[in-house]
Amino acid sequence: MRQKTINIYTFNELSKEAKENALKYQRENQHYSWGYEAIKSLEAFAQLIGLKITDYSIDWLSPKTSYFKYDDTNINKDLYIDIETELTGFFTDYEIIRAWNQTKSINQTLDKLLWVCCADYEEQLTEDSIEDYLIANDYEFLEDGTIY
Repeated sequence: MRQKTINIYTFNELSKEAKENALKYQRENQHYSWGYEAIKSLEAFAQLIGLKITDYSIDWLSPKTSYFKYDDTNINKDLYIDIETELTGFFTDYEIIRAWNQTKSINQTLDKLLWVCCADYEEQLTEDSIEDYLIANDYEFLEDGTIY
C-alpha cells in the first residue's frame, strides 16, 4: 500500500499563476447559469400569447447564430401584458414582457431575450464574477489551480 499526502487550497490561498489557471478552466467550462430559467420564461410567455415554439437553437454568447421556429397562427397580437405579471419569477420575464408590449413583434421579443441573456452571460464570465463564484461555492484546488 502507498499513501500520498496532497495540499488543498482555497482560491485565495493560490499563487497568482494558479489563480489564473483556475479562472481559465472555469471560464472555458462554465455554462450560462440561467439558461434553463430563461427558456422557462420564454415558454410561459409563448403560452400566454398563444405562440407555439416548434424548434430552437441557442448560443447564449452569440444571439446572431441562434434561431427559433414557431407557429404564430393563434397569437393574440393585441394582448398587453402588465409589467408586473410574473411568468416564472426570473428577471427575463420583465425583459420579455417589456419588449412584447413595446413592439408586439415575436422576433424582436426573442431577440431582446437573447441579447439580455448574452450580456448577463458575458458578465458571468468576467474574472471578478468567476472569482466570486469559486469563493462563494467553497471550491478547493490543487497547488496548480486544478479543481480538487
